Amino acid sequence: MRSAQLFLYIGIFLGSQLAVGQPISAGSPHQPGDMAIVKDGGQVYGLQLATKSRYRWNQDRWVLDGGLNVHLPARRLPFMHKSQALKGSNGRWFVHAPGFGHLWSYQKGVLTRLDTTFFAGSNFGADRFVYHDTVYSQGGYGFWLYHGIISYFDPRFKEWERLITMGHESPVLPNPIAAYAGNGVRWFWAVSSYPEQGGSQLFEPDGTVYALDLQNREITPIGQVRRAIWREIGKPIAIWDSVVLTSGTNGGLLVNMAKNEVRRIPSDIMYGNALGTMDAWGAGCVALDDTLEVFTTKDRARSNILVHNQYALRDLWEQSEPLGAFVEPKWMNALKRNYWLPLLTLLISMGAWLLGRFRSVRPMGPTAFARELDLYERKLLLPLLLEGPGRKWTSHELDELLETSDKSWDNQRKIRKTTINDLNRKALLHLELSLLISDERDAEDRREKRYFVVPEVLPFRRDLVDLLQQPANF
Repeated sequence: MRSAQLFLYIGIFLGSQLAVGQPISAGSPHQPGDMAIVKDGGQVYGLQLATKSRYRWNQDRWVLDGGLNVHLPARRLPFMHKSQALKGSNGRWFVHAPGFGHLWSYQKGVLTRLDTTFFAGSNFGADRFVYHDTVYSQGGYGFWLYHGIISYFDPRFKEWERLITMGHESPVLPNPIAAYAGNGVRWFWAVSSYPEQGGSQLFEPDGTVYALDLQNREITPIGQVRRAIWREIGKPIAIWDSVVLTSGTNGGLLVNMAKNEVRRIPSDIMYGNALGTMDAWGAGCVALDDTLEVFTTKDRARSNILVHNQYALRDLWEQSEPLGAFVEPKWMNALKRNYWLPLLTLLISMGAWLLGRFRSVRPMGPTAFARELDLYERKLLLPLLLEGPGRKWTSHELDELLETSDKSWDNQRKIRKTTINDLNRKALLHLELSLLISDERDAEDRREKRYFVVPEVLPFRRDLVDLLQQPANF
């Protein structure tokens, strides 16, 4: 084991001492995914921390252009092979390696270490970005640990500090995809699933998009990715300030956060040239300024010979097919998922409208109510109104008022119940009383009921008595 490590260290040392101007040999890392790509004085360079080497792009290949001042333990250098660069101001670039807290500044050909951290773990797949020349890191994962922590690099202490935010808790999103929507607001979401903490099940993102307001330090869920887009959107390939290029099931997608719009790259652009060779992870692509730089292998047998294509972001956007909004409110997304809800809402609205129409055209008040009463109803209601709510009537007394004493007990109960129900129904329609005649159990004999008019009828009592004392054909 020690012998293998010795040969590895010797190989790394020899690789870092290659003669300046020598092209990368076949089999060596040659794609932007293996290097941090920067632009210095109009020239494109590739910084490879793992071999402490800087490469310069020269027509169709990367050419070794010098060494880098990288002071790290030899056993850690191989983990620096996925280094990335973030653009600052005044020609400055911030260089970092996923999974570590190491941070460098690259400016005018000089690489300078900024941090003093030995290790800052659980940040593989983190979204790292620059705002006002401060480097931020959001989310990430380590050994089965996923988190949504937001931190920033503090140059005063040369350490990463946690950013305290308000509003919604920072969500746990593996490999978050993010870009600026304007005014220091950064939208982010995720398409990757990850194992739930302490279990074997996978957590599946639901397409919720969050806004991180860096000025107010506040997180807010703003909606969800439209269902049609969510079904085909893939991992990010390149990210500009406010635009993300992602892979998709039907071609590449351009997501503009500032405009909340998504477009599909035409097939003749996507598959008719170098863009079609991009894999899901975006190896071979990098966004520099307002241009997409694409490096692809020309000949598999000579992997050091590359093809370099450039695509202006503005032209790529204008030539792409508009697909509408990227984010929509959650309630709209829920309606689409539950398509029956709009129909139910429409039916309820129509019912409410018809009820309103019915109530607006039907006659209201005591006069309209009295005109609707038949002979049995008038015989029963007038004595109850004269006595008022304080009088409790027995079933036998109501049968006498209805003049049904000579009928069978079953017919008496039927006529009594029907008459009371009809009176209550008509009172609801014309007087808007939920109940006109109510009942309660007899205190001495629980088998018997006592009947009475409710107190709510008192405002209509005088008018109803006058109307019911008049002849029935008034």
